[in-house]
Amino acid sequence: MIPKWVDWRIAILAAYAALTFIAMAEMGSPQAASWYALSVPFLVLAILPVALFCLGSSHVVPKGLGALVIALSGALIYLHTAWFAAPDAQAGLVFLLVPLLQFAAAVIWLGLVHVTGKLTNQDR
Repeated sequence: MIPKWVDWRIAILAAYAALTFIAMAEMGSPQAASWYALSVPFLVLAILPVALFCLGSSHVVPKGLGALVIALSGALIYLHTAWFAAPDAQAGLVFLLVPLLQFAAAVIWLGLVHVTGKLTNQDR
């Protein structure tokens, strides 16, 4: 049995963080120690939009669905950039631009969750 404190949104976050790190390693040069110093801040930036949905214990299902949508969209973009697109010197910018777009989507999603919670009096 899964302990009560374990939230399925954390599993989404962990899978997304692992996939993001693998895509970063595929596109980068993890043999160099300086690569880790530069990639860790971008990894944190990349997983923060999904981590926003893991905060709090209210509205678990809508937040979990939001985490899933945001994580899947980012994962598909990272997978395409790392393995399917032609190699490009600017491909690493995906780890800066995608999280910014994900933050915008997360703010809209969480705002809608908040408003619908207030309108239906389900805000706890």
